[in-house]
Amino acid sequence: MLQVAFDSAAEAMVIIDAQRRIHWANQPSASSLVEGVPIQVVNHDLRDLISRLVPNESGQESPALMDPHVQLPSASDQGRFVLELADGRRTDHQLVRWKPVELVQASYLLVTWRDLGPEEQALRQQQQFMVDLSHELRTPLAILTGCLKRLNRFDAFPERVGRGIRMSCEEVSRINRLLKTLTLATRLEVGNSLPALVEETLFPLLKQWHERLPDDQRHRVHLEIHSQHSAGRVFVDVNAWISCSTNSWTSGCVMVLRGLPSALRSMLILRSVVL
Repeated sequence: MLQVAFDSAAEAMVIIDAQRRIHWANQPSASSLVEGVPIQVVNHDLRDLISRLVPNESGQESPALMDPHVQLPSASDQGRFVLELADGRRTDHQLVRWKPVELVQASYLLVTWRDLGPEEQALRQQQQFMVDLSHELRTPLAILTGCLKRLNRFDAFPERVGRGIRMSCEEVSRINRLLKTLTLATRLEVGNSLPALVEETLFPLLKQWHERLPDDQRHRVHLEIHSQHSAGRVFVDVNAWISCSTNSWTSGCVMVLRGLPSALRSMLILRSVVL
């Protein structure tokens, strides 16, 4: 009956055990993984068929679905990934879901995936563009805000000029508030900013952030953690922390490369560290 239910599903579906061995598979999964039939998939390790899951969004974690040394996920979840298959093929963007199941008093994981439709892909690309756009606008707006605030401190301007500066400050503040609201709403729709507070060891978290830096920036960062702090643990939303740290570091690099006076560089770096 389980096989009949599987074969009638339009989504690709497999059930794996803790060692990542596939116990059940349906025809869509076989067509996706080996371009064959389910018997060619069953009893294989999932990692022998799928090399890795490539996140569709920045800051998104790849679940440890193929690693037998990691415990099976204990909660249902989903994400959008490109599947890199063992034979070298890459799928289109897929909506991947996983859910723990109990079969014969043993723990298994149901993994399903399906193609994202053209409309959904276009919508998500549009949403991601809005996220990136709002982030890119923040730096010039922050510079403009700082300049306007400095000008607003001077009393030597005529009243008409001062009134214009104050109106400009108010408008820039309004745009900043709109950008924050837009960013929050769009990120929630994109689905990679749902809060997930977990306890993590600090040093591996820092290494994870360092490894995600672009190649041309990674060599600028050297991590050195004293031994007494290497096992320190923190409660943190990992995706949010990595996103904030990366954005802060990137903005700092942009400012320095634009010729920020040396007297202010240390302040900028300190601000990035504090963030």
